[in-house]
Amino acid sequence: MTVATPHRRIALLVTALLLGGCTRFEHPVISESAPALDEAVIGHWRGDNGEYRVDLDITRDGAEGKVMLRLVEGRKEPETGELRLITGRTDGRTFGQVVKDDDLVPYWRVFRYQLDTPDHVTLYIDNGKFWTEAIKNGELAGNMERARQGSAHVSASTAEVSAFVQKYGAVIFDEEPLFELTRE
Repeated sequence: MTVATPHRRIALLVTALLLGGCTRFEHPVISESAPALDEAVIGHWRGDNGEYRVDLDITRDGAEGKVMLRLVEGRKEPETGELRLITGRTDGRTFGQVVKDDDLVPYWRVFRYQLDTPDHVTLYIDNGKFWTEAIKNGELAGNMERARQGSAHVSASTAEVSAFVQKYGAVIFDEEPLFELTRE
């Protein structure tokens, strides 16, 4: 497994959440009609390694959350984006799902998060190889059009993906943390 360096972790975070460098899901893992936001994640979160700074402003928007994401790299113009967020819990672990509705074809992205303290959160991206194998083995509906680029496409229903997540638990996410954020 490749270990991400601190500055690379921020780039991966933005890629995973804003640009979509992880597995793409047509449907959320939990129903959008279910209680869909962990109150503990609401607030302003920041990660900074001196080269990059990531700011996430998470607010409630009805039953779900809205994430305003901002990445600043050195003196470059900030990259920004707005995402919808729903959260869930299975097997004692918390996970989030984001979608960028203004994409040409909006896809959900899934990540695991761990609130180490009320003011510190660790993020883990999905294990792309695991999802790729699940599609190849016919465990889930999807296709491998972008598998070489690390982005499988899961078309299974919310109920099918939710059952799959409950069956496999933590192994569907990378073990190595992607990034750590603190509440501001």
